[in-house]
Amino acid sequence: MIRAWGRRVLVAAVSAALVAGGAASGAATVATAAEPLVATVTAYGAPDGVFVQWTPQDGYNRSWRVTRTVDGSTSTFSWSGQRYSDTNLLPGQSATYTVAAVDGSGTGPESVPATGARDPEGSSAPAGARTLVLSGPEDPDGVPLPGRSQTLDPTLDWDGSVALGWGLGLAFGRLPGPGRYVLASEPQDGEIRFRTYCQSGPPRGVVDVHDVVYGASGVPLQLGADFAWSCGDGPVQRNHVRFNSATPLAEVPFEGPGTNPSVVRGGSVQTVWHLRNTGDAPATIGRLAARSGYSGIEPSTSSACDGVVLEPGASCDATVTVSTTNDVAPAPDGYPLQLSATVDGQPGVSADPRLKVYRELAAPTVRWLGRTTSAVALRIELPQAQEMQPLSGFLIERRVGSGAWSTVARPEGTSLDWTDWSAPSGAAVTYRVTTVAQNGEQSNPSSELSGVVPSEAVVSGNSGLRGGSDPDDPEWVSLRPPSDGIVTGMGASPDRQHLAVATYEDGANTARLYLTDLSGSNGRLLTSNNYAHEFKRLRFSPDGRRIAYVDGYGVGETVSIVDVATGALSAVRSQGVPYGWSPDGTALLMAGGETPINEHPAGLRWVKVAGESWTSVTGTSAVPDDNFTVSTSVTVSRTGEIAWVGPASTGGKALYRVPAAGGTASVLWAPAGCSLNEPRFSPTGTEVAVGVGGASCVAGKGTIAVRVPASGAATSWRRLLSWSGQDPAWTTTSRSVPTTTVSVPAVTSASAQVRLGGVDADDAVGGLTFSCRLDAGAWKACGPTWALSDLAAGSHTVTAVATDPSGQRSAPVSATWTVDRAAPSVSLTALPTALLGSSLSLAWSAKDSGGSVVESYDVRERYASPSGGYTAYVYPSTWQKRTSSSLALKLSAGYSYCFSVRARDKVGNLGAFTPERCTSVALDDRALSNHGGTRSTNSRYLSGTYTRLTGTPQYLSRTSVKGRRLGLVVATCSTCAPLDVWVGGVKWGRVSTYSSTTRYRQVVWLPLSSSTRSGTVVVRPASSRSAYVDGLVILK
Repeated sequence: MIRAWGRRVLVAAVSAALVAGGAASGAATVATAAEPLVATVTAYGAPDGVFVQWTPQDGYNRSWRVTRTVDGSTSTFSWSGQRYSDTNLLPGQSATYTVAAVDGSGTGPESVPATGARDPEGSSAPAGARTLVLSGPEDPDGVPLPGRSQTLDPTLDWDGSVALGWGLGLAFGRLPGPGRYVLASEPQDGEIRFRTYCQSGPPRGVVDVHDVVYGASGVPLQLGADFAWSCGDGPVQRNHVRFNSATPLAEVPFEGPGTNPSVVRGGSVQTVWHLRNTGDAPATIGRLAARSGYSGIEPSTSSACDGVVLEPGASCDATVTVSTTNDVAPAPDGYPLQLSATVDGQPGVSADPRLKVYRELAAPTVRWLGRTTSAVALRIELPQAQEMQPLSGFLIERRVGSGAWSTVARPEGTSLDWTDWSAPSGAAVTYRVTTVAQNGEQSNPSSELSGVVPSEAVVSGNSGLRGGSDPDDPEWVSLRPPSDGIVTGMGASPDRQHLAVATYEDGANTARLYLTDLSGSNGRLLTSNNYAHEFKRLRFSPDGRRIAYVDGYGVGETVSIVDVATGALSAVRSQGVPYGWSPDGTALLMAGGETPINEHPAGLRWVKVAGESWTSVTGTSAVPDDNFTVSTSVTVSRTGEIAWVGPASTGGKALYRVPAAGGTASVLWAPAGCSLNEPRFSPTGTEVAVGVGGASCVAGKGTIAVRVPASGAATSWRRLLSWSGQDPAWTTTSRSVPTTTVSVPAVTSASAQVRLGGVDADDAVGGLTFSCRLDAGAWKACGPTWALSDLAAGSHTVTAVATDPSGQRSAPVSATWTVDRAAPSVSLTALPTALLGSSLSLAWSAKDSGGSVVESYDVRERYASPSGGYTAYVYPSTWQKRTSSSLALKLSAGYSYCFSVRARDKVGNLGAFTPERCTSVALDDRALSNHGGTRSTNSRYLSGTYTRLTGTPQYLSRTSVKGRRLGLVVATCSTCAPLDVWVGGVKWGRVSTYSSTTRYRQVVWLPLSSSTRSGTVVVRPASSRSAYVDGLVILK
């Protein structure tokens, strides 16, 4: 026995078995003995201990008493089996064993002692050791490829045979050592017991043992053996076992092309197969054959392998050609073929590829599913695709107009709905599709499918997100929602490029609002909540910068507004359902819910976004506002016109209209027998899309576009879609160019207000934005009004353009005006120093050099009583912003007045006040106290009265006078006496009243004092002659 563990090998499971020569193959039936018979004991040394086995002479299995003696020490123990593994010995240590049978009659005699010793050598595996089993028939024609295993678990069977454990039911008795042994199920002396499952006769054969080492368990630790056996006269089977063995072994598998061959029926295919020796011993190749059991499939071989000796690592090639006829039925799963080759002294090798036979490639059928402004959906179907060769998919080509064909997609699959997301809006397009096989072969192109990509479409949020435009298209374009969950609402942006899409995930209780492209994808999250509230009724503001929506389930829920750019949220204080925005973007059209002060108005109302105010829309009290299923049946046009679905007077439903400000509702469209829902104005407001249905509806089913006349009922309509949807929205790529108006006064001050206006046929006025520039300056954003300030004097030009939400810009429009920064100047007409009477006409003139005209004047005054000083300036309200250049005044006697005037022009330039013009109103002589003088009347005198003073005893006086100069109103004559004037007891001076002729109402002045004097004024004649005093003038 080879003891070196280094030469042991693992044994793979095989389908044969060996048993030591002469040993019983199983339990035998024995008569009851008076006492147990003596057993025969054998002990085998092993690298890991000693294997002990015994067999009773009568074959009856009993209990046993085992006696073990090691180095003079004996121990006894009971044992139930007939094998014992002693692994408690040291290397080189021996033990002696006896056994005695034990049964009901007692304990039998001890057996003859058997001695075994543990091998003294080490337990290293030999260099190059490996573990595998090759199993298979010697001639594998029609038999599957031989098996190969590297997992072996040798065990002892019930009869002491070693089973390799590979699942083939093969077992054999103890192999004495290297050499050739005869195998038999009923072994004679010198033969090895061999056991397997045979139905055609007892198993027999030979085994060539190259190396074998047993362990203390009785199973090999190392085995290199080649078995050749058969069941009766059946075919020879071979098992090559290497279990921790380095004994060389040839391995010659078939190496195919990696995939099963395939052919289009009526054709042929060649494949090259390799026979490669992957082992470490030479192999001689015998006969190679190929066959098929099916009519119309003829395989043949051309081999360079017959009789070739393959050294380790060498290979040879065999070419297999399979021809087919046209009447072979397609079989994508393949027809089985058999390839086989014999290898001298080895299990034969075989392969069982399957020949896949395919139908000829065919072009698919292509038809429209639906079209939107940015996408075209096609249905591509390929009948009998499963019988064709493996397909990679399709080659889709598109031609725009009469241009060249271009490849737009290579989708995978055999039948699919495909969407062209880059379809050019408004263009005529043609598609054709080619079937493409995985090997690159292509069918002829399909029939061409031609049509037009529409410039308008309707998208809706039911059954996911979908859109369409043509009533002849049977279905729709399935858009791509930005998240999982159901679509609860959607709206189309006036920029013609985006949608607002709301989704709700029931399991996550999460509502989300996205801004997406027109395909519904590439979404940017604007807002979300986790309150089990759905977002509904999404409505873009006219400029596309805000979205109003319902945050909740019913009409009484919160209406929120989200800023598209920032995601900032604000709440509308009124509750209800929003249907749309006012044209200027300041209000929402709503119904239902309640106002901030708990009112529940009927019908529709315009609700200001900022603040609490709202205005009812007359004529809409019958609009449904509390039934959520119909509360969406209202729409608003770009001009604010309102349309809604309501009961028709003749039964069924009708479409009504009313102006933005309200009024008497009128019927727009009332088709007989139709149910109507979800009206939506087109961007231009010239049509209303409305869903129709009903078994007897004269308009059929789907979506109808009703033409909106300037007034009255509609007289025409067109079929828009073959289906209708929830919460629809128009999308269009046709874009009207806005027009702009600019107005500014012909002349302004340094500050100017520029007023801008715009009109757009398919956008509300609130959707327009303006850009302006002053003269040659930079462009700036400007609103409907543009305030300019600190303008230089002279001519200026403002230029403006309007841009709609889709980016269309108007032609530039300009306005030129003059900036007047010069204030007007005023010249005030001179006033008399002394006013003899109470009436005064204040007059002035003005001029403006800046280009404007004088518009108004402001007059101010200050005055002083005879005994007081001047007041501060007084600005009587009726004297301000006077448009006339004069002012008639009634003044008080004895008072002094000073006036000044300023002017303003039409642009607001305000000039400075003029220098003052002053006058003093004379006091009548009756306002002075008379001391001895004679009072008389005469119309020639001031106020028709005068006082004659004769001689110095007579005088006039006035108390509490304050002034810097005094004047006396007198009559002068050739005999009139001079007059002396005292103030406060101090003589001021003397005045002459002489004239060669008599003159009346003459003012004679005393000298101007350097300072104001005050006190009682006394006037008396300076001679005995008479003086005629008419009044007193006091200058301040």
